[in-house]
Amino acid sequence: MTSVAVAEVLDFEEDTAVWISSPSAVWLPGKVVKCTASELFVKVEGPEAQELRVPRSGTAAVLAKSGAAGAGPRLLRRDASLDGAGALNFDDLTEVPELHEAAVLEALDVRFVHGQIYTLSGPVLLAVNPFRTLHGLYSPETLHGFFSDEIPLRPHIFSVANQAFQGILRHGTSQTVLVSGESGSGKTETTKFVMQFLALAGAEAVVSQTSRPLSRVERQVLRSNPLLESFGNAKTLRNDNSSRFGKYIELQFGTEDASWSQRLVGARIRTYLLEKVRVIDQLDGERSFHIFYQVLAGSAAASLLSPTSPPTRASTTMDPAAPRLLSSFSSPPRRGEGAAETGDVDFAAFSGLSAGSFNYLRRSCGQTLRQGDDAQDFEATLAAMRTVGFSSAEVRDVLRALAAVLYLGNVEFAMPASNSEGSEVPAWDPGAAGECGGG
Repeated sequence: MTSVAVAEVLDFEEDTAVWISSPSAVWLPGKVVKCTASELFVKVEGPEAQELRVPRSGTAAVLAKSGAAGAGPRLLRRDASLDGAGALNFDDLTEVPELHEAAVLEALDVRFVHGQIYTLSGPVLLAVNPFRTLHGLYSPETLHGFFSDEIPLRPHIFSVANQAFQGILRHGTSQTVLVSGESGSGKTETTKFVMQFLALAGAEAVVSQTSRPLSRVERQVLRSNPLLESFGNAKTLRNDNSSRFGKYIELQFGTEDASWSQRLVGARIRTYLLEKVRVIDQLDGERSFHIFYQVLAGSAAASLLSPTSPPTRASTTMDPAAPRLLSSFSSPPRRGEGAAETGDVDFAAFSGLSAGSFNYLRRSCGQTLRQGDDAQDFEATLAAMRTVGFSSAEVRDVLRALAAVLYLGNVEFAMPASNSEGSEVPAWDPGAAGECGGG
């Protein structure tokens, strides 16, 4: 049995509001209704209403209604300031009168329900993934509202980014923003918002039409994320866009013109611990890296743009609106941005094929993203490649390397009928797609 610490219960009096530890709900609200020399009687509030007897110095807590013995619950004092929607009054948890595990979880839960996904804990920003779109939370107007050296730290990722930027301006010292959390907590999106703010902070090109134009480096930083995500992210059981690698991003600030303040002049991204094993196999319900599905969807969409292309299994399942997704491929590139063009992409290795055509993807070929479109994402990936400096030849080489990886997965070895000690590679029929889910 678990002992109840004497210090946790001795100072509670009748009518004291408390938090009661629970194996299922973690913490439940309650109230001390009776005190004796040997035990406390605590009434649990809410739908799970019941009365608990908590020994002051014993080793068991007994359900009063049944008399059954069980593990002793923990009791923590509950401050009335958090009752109801009181947590909305505390943007910083360090201001909560009674700060402990139960108070932190209650505050985060109440704020989350009311759409307040950000909460400060001193200089640390806690973010709860909303798993839904919160309109206006990251709009250009909201971002622009944080461009000031007079704004104190507020519960928003843009405010944290602004504090880092102001540290560079005021003190001329390097700053660090650490983004950490479990899978599905929103690290990828949070990192993108930090990069977005810092890339625009020097240029201030957000809302005003007279703002300074973005430099080439600023455009590259802003548009590099689709490239990182397509080759390093994948659908997992918990997250449709989970980063399967770590990254260290260094943004370098300096002065390009004597009349301008600090702005982004360089960037370096270091990646490590890429989950390479995902290329050859995935868990049920997960996918390989996005880029494989993107290039197959792009090939199918491109075939619909060509009136001379015969219909294929991959193209006949595409949405009728698919031709519009890749229509910008044929538009002329803007100066300095390298927009993608149809001529840059060689789809010959993927023509008429789907994820079910390749052993490495067959297990996951029935998995789709809840939000997003592979063909449209492929367009963004191509545009990002050109923006960061890939030439047309390099784009084609990358896609050929992707094809080589997939085709190698289809290579099989068989024993020749006339030579039991030899081996041969049987002919592969590219049109014979396997069933989704097969190994």
